[in-house]
Amino acid sequence: LISNINLDNQTASTIASFDASKNVVSLPLTIYPSLVELSYVKGLTSSVQTQINTKFTTPSGTTSQYVRGDGSLATFPSIPSITGLVPYTGANSNVDLGVYTLTTPTLYGSAVASGGLTLNSTSDATKGVIQIGSTDLINIGNKATTSQRLVRVGQDTAWVDIGSLVGSTSQSALYLNTATPSSTNYVLASNVAGSVTLLNGNPQLTIASNGTSILTINRNTNSINYSFIPSSVTSNTASTELPILQIASCTKTLSAGALTTQRFVYLQAQTIAFASASTVTNAYGLWAEPPTAGTNATITNNYSAGFNGNVQINGNINGVTLNTYTSTIGGYTVAPTQSFSYTQIGKILNLSFSITGTSTATTFTYTLPSGVLASRTTYYLLRGTNNGATVQVCMRTTAGSGTVDLFTNIALGTWTSGGVKECSGSVMIETQ
Repeated sequence: LISNINLDNQTASTIASFDASKNVVSLPLTIYPSLVELSYVKGLTSSVQTQINTKFTTPSGTTSQYVRGDGSLATFPSIPSITGLVPYTGANSNVDLGVYTLTTPTLYGSAVASGGLTLNSTSDATKGVIQIGSTDLINIGNKATTSQRLVRVGQDTAWVDIGSLVGSTSQSALYLNTATPSSTNYVLASNVAGSVTLLNGNPQLTIASNGTSILTINRNTNSINYSFIPSSVTSNTASTELPILQIASCTKTLSAGALTTQRFVYLQAQTIAFASASTVTNAYGLWAEPPTAGTNATITNNYSAGFNGNVQINGNINGVTLNTYTSTIGGYTVAPTQSFSYTQIGKILNLSFSITGTSTATTFTYTLPSGVLASRTTYYLLRGTNNGATVQVCMRTTAGSGTVDLFTNIALGTWTSGGVKECSGSVMIETQ
């Protein structure tokens, strides 16, 4: 009994076979499996091919289909055509992507609300709809026409263009517009309590109506200028006041407690300074000019300012116009020598006068400036001369009258009809 056969000219650990001469030879590993590879079929109970055939059936689809995980067939999605990719040959070797067009409806991701990315139909009503996130974190909606771009970045003359384009964007970095503004349709709004809108740097903010500037806030390196330019009006309701700037009435409900001062419109003191010694001749914290009568307009009473109530002035009143006039004087046949000057602040007439001449009557009167009427009957004491004798003159204004009476004493004594009759003084008269 031979227990071991050793063939020195054969390869160990390979499959043994009989050649054409019936000699035992080892099969080359380049063609036949090794003993390890042959062990992989150990445990088979039936034909390997039969088992494979039962696991997969050759699909009978077309070349435009593919096999899905469950073994069913599905058609490949249409691939969008991309045109205009032109290599850039400039110095920086950038690439110009050109213009690309989605030629057919294409879907990426999921169509449900939790989808990651959706590109919808190329029809004009839904062109360019992009939705990112499960709850519309970024939603760029439908655009009805090519002139209504909901969001457009880096095109035309505005970097960001929101709303329908009306007119020119005038090279704006941010252009906001809406075709039909209303109380609930804003081009820019903030509805967050305590929110702050900040414009930083050296901006110019202009508010315009129909292309005409109304309010301009301009800040440069050295100053901030506020320029309010109201628009001109060519038509309005007849006999109806048209204020240019009006602060509407409101109620301020404050916490309980004594309040010393409440100023509703408060212009604080401004400071003027110079780099070296300089002089400002006239400085005004507030300056107002009277209206100007335009075409077909007549202004009866022209005022720079009006106050419908008491006015408190903590300081001097300078620059009040000193007016003169010629009064109509009674009690003389020959016109006497006279001098009348006055200023008027509101209803207060400050009057200085001097009258002297030869008396020809027992009465003595003069008139106030044209159109001025006393608001009440009031008596004043002055100094005068009656027929050469010094007297304490009693002056009387009468309510609703523009004529002033002069008497020789507080008992309303009459004057001598002859000799020198004179009176002078300064009085303050309340007028209507």
